[in-house]
Amino acid sequence: MQRREFLTLAGLGAALPLLLPENAMASRSAPGRVLFTLPRSPARRIAWTVDDGASSQTVGGYVDLLERNPNLHITFFVTSAYYSWRKYGRRLRKLQQHGQVQLANHTHSHPNLTSLSNHRIRHELKSCQNFLQGEFGVTGEPFYRPPYGYFDARVRSVAAELGYSDTVMWLGTLADSGKTTSNGVLRDAKKWMTNRHIIIGHANQTAVIADFNAILATLRQRGLETVTLNQAFA
Repeated sequence: MQRREFLTLAGLGAALPLLLPENAMASRSAPGRVLFTLPRSPARRIAWTVDDGASSQTVGGYVDLLERNPNLHITFFVTSAYYSWRKYGRRLRKLQQHGQVQLANHTHSHPNLTSLSNHRIRHELKSCQNFLQGEFGVTGEPFYRPPYGYFDARVRSVAAELGYSDTVMWLGTLADSGKTTSNGVLRDAKKWMTNRHIIIGHANQTAVIADFNAILATLRQRGLETVTLNQAFA
């Protein structure tokens, strides 16, 4: 998918599940799936996914949240250049062992993959893969998320060669990748946390931490459970 095509789809907002077949968008020119939503299920559920990790304080906040709430499940898309994943490695490994946390590939340094050569795409994904394997004993396969949501058929093909056949996008954002306010995060959480949505958040700014309890209350009020991507697509 070219960037313009993605932006067109993203602009459709909540209409996307009606336009996409089940949970994926297939492409004749690239292997695997592009995932925006979860498969249908008798249960009401969402995938809360969190990218990057530039802020150790925010990664730590998510770890604290998970330890306090054993029924909460989050998929982290790790940018392996950030020290925060090493700092909280021991606690994350324990949460991973309990099935609360899944760790997936978000490259090593967060570049626009569509602007890189095939060799550099492999380097970015492989470097993160090696980190995940060494630190957590997993590769993240088959899930990866391209930085900024930028991908095309070439990126998908190179990723699939390394075992990352599923390109994970999102249908709803906490809009917390940069500086924001707590009220803004909660507003977006209430807007997008709906059955079958894949939600994207970021561990880059601390504003989201203040809204954790309110977000959990929203999930309870709506009868939504959180699942990792492995749990949803098993």
